[in-house]
Amino acid sequence: MTHTLGTGCLVRRLGAVILVDALGPPYFHNGHLPDAVNIPPHQVLQRAERLLPDRNAAIVVYGNDARSSNARIVLEKLAQLGYTNLSLYLDGIEGWAGAGLPVEPTYGDADAAL
Repeated sequence: MTHTLGTGCLVRRLGAVILVDALGPPYFHNGHLPDAVNIPPHQVLQRAERLLPDRNAAIVVYGNDARSSNARIVLEKLAQLGYTNLSLYLDGIEGWAGAGLPVEPTYGDADAAL
């Protein structure tokens, strides 16, 4: 079962959840929520086990906004892989930035660190 979160709820849960940015790498590099990891739909199988080793951890997936198909696809694939504590951040990066909250750019070759 997937829960949905709004901006206020996510702000209160920061530090207790793992954030997954479901957008493609160029969008992730331009800016993402603080401490998020990048797992776009076409790389879930390659990155999930390495970046999300605990299948019971609280994981929040987001995309651009509430219409993001990427976030929903990543959530579905993570659930199929056995992840049990999944949430969707509905407002996405647009809602986060629109609320005046910090967005982090990625410097250098972020894929080398993955």
